[in-house]
Amino acid sequence: MGAWAYNNSTFLVMCLLFRLMCRLQVMRLQSYYQLLEGRGSSSALVMLQEHMRLRQQLLLISHRFRLFLLLSLCAITASHFAILFKVMASHGIVNFARTGDLVVSSGT
Repeated sequence: MGAWAYNNSTFLVMCLLFRLMCRLQVMRLQSYYQLLEGRGSSSALVMLQEHMRLRQQLLLISHRFRLFLLLSLCAITASHFAILFKVMASHGIVNFARTGDLVVSSGT
């Protein structure tokens, strides 16, 4: 039960972070849209600088978020394997059949 709650809470935190980052980017894109409409400074140089800044930020955020997802996946997998081996080691013999039975029973 604890592993299930841990997996789901980690997934929900990642979803919330992703949603927050998307909302922030939407706000930045809306301000850029207003700049393009002419509500702000109408200089072409300012528009291009803002475009490059937004593009760089989106690239950086997407790479950081991908890294975060990959590292959290590795951390969750490693913790599950550590618990699995700890539980199996306490019962004595560790073989593929017993470990597979434990994995199947913990997945349901």
